[in-house]
Amino acid sequence: MRLSSVCMADLRRSTIDFAKRKPAAVLAAVGAAAAAGFMYGRTLLPGLDLGDTASFQTIVTLPLVVPRHAYPLYVALGKLSVLALGGDPAHALNVLSAVAATGAVAAYAWLAWELTADAFASLWGSLLFAASYTFWSQAVIAEVYTLQALFIAVVLACAVRWWREPSRARLAALYAVYALSFGNHLSMILLAPALVWLLWTGRVKATDSPFAAAGIALALAIAAAGALQYGWNLYGLRALTAPSRSAAELLATFWFDVTKADWRESLVGTVRVDQWGQRAAMYWWDARQQFGVAGLAVALAGAVALLRASRATGVALLAAYLTTFIFGFFYNVGDTHVFLLPSHQIVATFAAVGAAVVTRAASALRPGWCAAALALFFALPAWRIADTWPAVDRSDDRRAEQYVAAALAGLTPHATVYLGDENWQTQNAVDYELVVRRPELPRALSSAVMWHLPEFVERNAQLGRDVVLTAAAAQNIRAVYASTFPIKPDEAAPVSTLEGALGTKPGTPYVLAVLTPLSSFLFDAAMLQRVARAVGGIDLPRGRYVVMAGVAGSAPTLLRAADRPFRETTRLPCGRVEIRIEAWLPFDTMRRAGFGHVFVNGQKALTLERGAAFAALAADGRPLATAYQGGSFSLQPRYRIPVLR
Repeated sequence: MRLSSVCMADLRRSTIDFAKRKPAAVLAAVGAAAAAGFMYGRTLLPGLDLGDTASFQTIVTLPLVVPRHAYPLYVALGKLSVLALGGDPAHALNVLSAVAATGAVAAYAWLAWELTADAFASLWGSLLFAASYTFWSQAVIAEVYTLQALFIAVVLACAVRWWREPSRARLAALYAVYALSFGNHLSMILLAPALVWLLWTGRVKATDSPFAAAGIALALAIAAAGALQYGWNLYGLRALTAPSRSAAELLATFWFDVTKADWRESLVGTVRVDQWGQRAAMYWWDARQQFGVAGLAVALAGAVALLRASRATGVALLAAYLTTFIFGFFYNVGDTHVFLLPSHQIVATFAAVGAAVVTRAASALRPGWCAAALALFFALPAWRIADTWPAVDRSDDRRAEQYVAAALAGLTPHATVYLGDENWQTQNAVDYELVVRRPELPRALSSAVMWHLPEFVERNAQLGRDVVLTAAAAQNIRAVYASTFPIKPDEAAPVSTLEGALGTKPGTPYVLAVLTPLSSFLFDAAMLQRVARAVGGIDLPRGRYVVMAGVAGSAPTLLRAADRPFRETTRLPCGRVEIRIEAWLPFDTMRRAGFGHVFVNGQKALTLERGAAFAALAADGRPLATAYQGGSFSLQPRYRIPVLR
């Protein structure tokens, strides 16, 4: 039996066949979405996070949206989510991501059905995609990528549907969805080659060619309507800009900020040639993290089958994969794994086709084999869900809120003014607290007051306020004003260091992990070695990843240093301890779900970040004490320019 006749029902069968199969396809989409909604709801981050997530959670509370914010559709939906849910805006934005992710899974099932007319393949592929590590990690926090995944699936499904049955209405629907998607993320332009190819190959079947004058006019009109989304950003820029600026200057600034031209120049396509080998190894590891080797093998079989059965749709999906993969691979940014997500979505689509190929082939060879094939196939997403769930579960993660509370501890509007220069990831979280929950607290960045700092300090002293400084702000002021101001450590500020680990009682189970720290955070390597000697009697070896576990006062039960991610398991008096490294260094500088995790008896005991992380464990495996150093959640020193009373 020819492979094409076995697997590509959508390209060979009539519309009557599709109509007959539609109820099963709807059930598959609903079932996959229900499972995904349950998964994401149970693992949802309850509130604030660091980085871009905190920025989005803050932006939706602001009255104006400026070009630098971009994402006008996402922001509009975010505001509606906050309005509908009320309460904490951070939680409302997280819910929006989970809802968009659930919709993306359902839309993916639709796309898989358009390609295969196979409800099983639609259900299986959508569950595999729903359980993929990166997508799940983005589905539980405020981010734009789950809405982007929804648009990718809908746009490709609309395009395949038009290619199969061309009509002016379907063409307009495709253009409308595609134009709307640019209000969420401009990287949707990467799908253009695939869409143009489908339109070109499908033109011969269309009564009205997309490349005729009427078709081009329709595309331009809908594109212009879609661009109106950014009028919101342009209005925000105009409202905050001096009236003397010309329209040309406004538009130039608008374009620069919306497209983030400065980022494009420094990040797009700037991966050095000598890093390509490491990037390729990273991609292979990352792809296995999403689908496992078995899932990738099924995807490869599906890609071959689709190309053999239908050159038009096969080449279109291959083009979509290549454009998204190449962009993500050569985008020199700190969260490359996120920008590889669209290419993973195409891999999952190929996997759905592969599932249809294998199960139909098994059924054709011997009917009894089909049931066995179905069972084996469903074992894969079940395993991926079970393996990924504990790592991406953020349901009890309050670390960002705890960090912010500690960073602002003791600050009051009447007695302090805060100069809060920090690493951008933590600063975004602090900004959320200051904008949403504590707007009455006076604050600024050191750069905003540096030129008139003497007057700033004097005026606040007259009001009875100390000037409270982060470590970065204090460093900036010392660099400009030397010893002009009496900058002193703030004794009221809580500081989290590894020093407390030196007092770990002998016999206490512990885990110590070190992932290459970032230069933007303070890191005390000497203190780290003192802790290692105190609890394990050794010096830590070198490596991008170093883990050490045992009982304080005795030689470590586990000691491993490596330059590639790994998993290790050991037994301590508190039970089974599993250490999982979930990130690829040095390319990952941001990992919202953590760079790794420590599980004790199957329960998460510690999330690893870049830098050092330590946990002392109770007899039942619960963490007695934890500490971070040199990473996002490690508190930095705080200083004061005190009022002279």
